[in-house]
Amino acid sequence: MIERHFETSKQLFERQYELQFLADQRRRTREELKKSYENLGVWLHTLERTIGEINAGATTSRLQVRNKARALMGDRPWDVITPPVSLAASEFYWSSEVRKLITKFEAPYANFASRVTSIIGRQPDEAGPTKGVIIDQRAWELRDELFSIIHEIKTQVRADLMAP
Repeated sequence: MIERHFETSKQLFERQYELQFLADQRRRTREELKKSYENLGVWLHTLERTIGEINAGATTSRLQVRNKARALMGDRPWDVITPPVSLAASEFYWSSEVRKLITKFEAPYANFASRVTSIIGRQPDEAGPTKGVIIDQRAWELRDELFSIIHEIKTQVRADLMAP
């Protein structure tokens, strides 16, 4: 009788330990997931600002703003939409949906970068009716498409974080 009581207590203790271990493991994984998505959020915020500044260079005749846009795109414009190396470890926690959405940037950004480069390469008309403001509807549409993808990523991240 004592042996059976002891065995039952031992099994109960082992089961409680196992459940606690699994709960701790889930909590740690959840914390890492949250941290990885926080890092992604910072990069997305920076990306949004960068795209906005590049677009600003395509909408003005101000040389300083245009030069900043050129510098942001640099010799390798695709680097703008490539997650930085500092996020490499975080990527292991991102859902496949988030990773797919990040790759969705490629074609729209290539179109945007091409359009902006051609606009910045032209001499703006200071004497025209817009007085140094360049209105290129297509550049704005491409910028909005990129912002829309960022919004999709944020929506997916929110869903990932809210999942049980």
